[in-house]
Amino acid sequence: MKQEVKANLHGMLAKIHFSFDMWSGPNQHAYQAVVAHWVDRNGHLHAVLLSLHRFLGAHSGLNQADHLWQTITDYGIAPFVSMFNVDNATNNDTVLVVLAERLRSSGYSSFDPVADRLRCFGHVINLVMKRILWGTDIHAYEGERPPNRADIEELQRWHRVGPLGKLHNTLTYILKTPQ
Repeated sequence: MKQEVKANLHGMLAKIHFSFDMWSGPNQHAYQAVVAHWVDRNGHLHAVLLSLHRFLGAHSGLNQADHLWQTITDYGIAPFVSMFNVDNATNNDTVLVVLAERLRSSGYSSFDPVADRLRCFGHVINLVMKRILWGTDIHAYEGERPPNRADIEELQRWHRVGPLGKLHNTLTYILKTPQ
């Protein structure tokens, strides 16, 4: 499977774009996923999970960059690195700065860690709505519990507010689901 993905990656027409993220599984192990996005010679869009590393140690930008660099070099795709879509965590800034330095020192790319980064829109909306709804107490609504009568009444009040209320209800639903 890995050889087939490598062949596809090397046969594409354009640069390869990436997304990556860290999370902890229910087993309390940390993971970093790296996904490549590219268009093949036939114009078909691909998104493939390149790696799902069990992550040991701190989630620092340098440690994450090491895992990401290992994935890029394992697949031999350093010359094709283009854009990244990641959330707003400051350690992701560090990941991309370190990656840019490694690419430049290897003679592969003029990757710019600021200009070639897209911030995850879902993450941005989540942060904005938490700030609007709960001010500085962004953890006020992170407990998981089934909706009660007060929750339903609150959603109905927000719904009457119009588009902002609908956005509130959507984000409330997102925050309450494990998805």
